[in-house]
Amino acid sequence: MEQSAISFFENFCKDYEIKKELDMKSTYSYRYFHTYRVLKWMNVIINKLELTPKEKEFAKVVAIFHDLGRFSQLTKYQNYNDIKTKFDHGKESVSLLKENQWFSKNKITLEEEKALSYAIYNHNKLEMEPTKDIFASLLAKLIRDADKLAVIEESYQFDSFGKEKTYGNLSPNIKKQFMKHHLLNAKDVITFPDEICYYIAYIFDLNFKESFQLIKENHLLEPYLKILEQTCEKQIKRKIDDEIHLFLNYQNAY
Repeated sequence: MEQSAISFFENFCKDYEIKKELDMKSTYSYRYFHTYRVLKWMNVIINKLELTPKEKEFAKVVAIFHDLGRFSQLTKYQNYNDIKTKFDHGKESVSLLKENQWFSKNKITLEEEKALSYAIYNHNKLEMEPTKDIFASLLAKLIRDADKLAVIEESYQFDSFGKEKTYGNLSPNIKKQFMKHHLLNAKDVITFPDEICYYIAYIFDLNFKESFQLIKENHLLEPYLKILEQTCEKQIKRKIDDEIHLFLNYQNAY
């Protein structure tokens, strides 16, 4: 099934201008390579967990398809800022799979389709919608972790990182939510330190101990902390460091 998903994705991308090498300025190319980076992290996570072959296979399919809707978003709005475009790319990804009859062509049962759709739809939401479907919930948690690891690994490299943001300290609401160990709402991001903490706060929504360990082992937060040190007061930086270590220690990641 993974190969079927990859074939669909590759054929789907032929309609877009994809460069052969990763270019952080080329939005279609970035989305293409981001998908494979998420798949990479998904493979790392699922191989550390005791999952069934089916659970692993479906998790990889979710990783391949989770951002299909980004391509429609980019075509329509020329950017993928969800707030500015008011576009739900998770929902669009599910719609594209249904329109192209991928589920039926691959003999996916109705229950399996619901689980895949739930995970893809919920991968980008601030909070997952409630569900009693254990399989769907597992797939959603896996893609949310794999996607966050990829985004943390990538985002500080963007030319747009920090652009159109003022230097200064954390905005009150960002600081309040960060200290509560909550995901941050992009609508509240005003300053450059806000944006840095927006990505750091992804760790507060990770679902598996193995994901926390990967954050540490791969030093994924270090670029953000180095930039933060240059953009806000030392006292604020020290407090953020303390909160990160406190949280990760609690998760047995350190």
